Amino acid sequence: MSTQKFNNQTVIVTGGTKGIGKAIATAFAEEGAHVFIIGRDETAGEKIARLLPDNITFVKANVSEPTDVQLIIKKAMQQTGRLDILINNAGTQYERTIEDTSPDEWDNVMNVNLKSVFLCSKYAIPIMRKQGGGKIINTASIDSYWAEPNLGAYSASKGGVLSLTKSIALDFASDGILCNCICPGYIATDMTEKYMQTTNNPEQTRQKLENNHPVGRMGTPKDIAATALWLAQDESNFITGQSITVDGGLTLGNIGFQ
Repeated sequence: MSTQKFNNQTVIVTGGTKGIGKAIATAFAEEGAHVFIIGRDETAGEKIARLLPDNITFVKANVSEPTDVQLIIKKAMQQTGRLDILINNAGTQYERTIEDTSPDEWDNVMNVNLKSVFLCSKYAIPIMRKQGGGKIINTASIDSYWAEPNLGAYSASKGGVLSLTKSIALDFASDGILCNCICPGYIATDMTEKYMQTTNNPEQTRQKLENNHPVGRMGTPKDIAATALWLAQDESNFITGQSITVDGGLTLGNIGFQ
């Protein structure tokens, strides 16, 4: 066990059953926090909860539904009596241009990626204010501020996350609530693997992606978890409304790939 940097603190992580969310949830739990991981995959969620049963609780919920989000907050408060850190991480994407994106697909991306940030923050803020403060950390993307092929809906949603982060930070700083977002580059997750499988030569795409990063590799979920841990600590208490790019230097030259 580590130094218990978050002992007795309560953390909610949406999209916490796999990839980046799973890494963030387990990192906080290993540091002593009581973590509520939110998702719709009950099997995956319960499996993660069993890893650290004293520190992780799985809650099956749809974070784009107001009633579900209110129940999440209520459950956390009933079990621990507080809410210190909210990680808005739930995300989805479709690899299509907007011409090929259906209205239902557009709505799904906006609901999961952006509306969930609005809802979870909306219902967490009154509790954090009453406690004297808290931290909200949103998972945005390098696609919040640049464009890549066939990711129109995703880029629009993540651009919204970036803007919403700034608005939350500005409106609630006087309440002691700090809000920042992490903008990951290409991270080795199921979502990235799914994207690569849509290309003509997935292995070639993988190699090109790795080569496009100045550090010579894609990121890992643990890279993002480490950033989330830092933003949640007191050392970052003078930072709010910022986007922290974690991309191995990918966006330095806007190399891109076709």
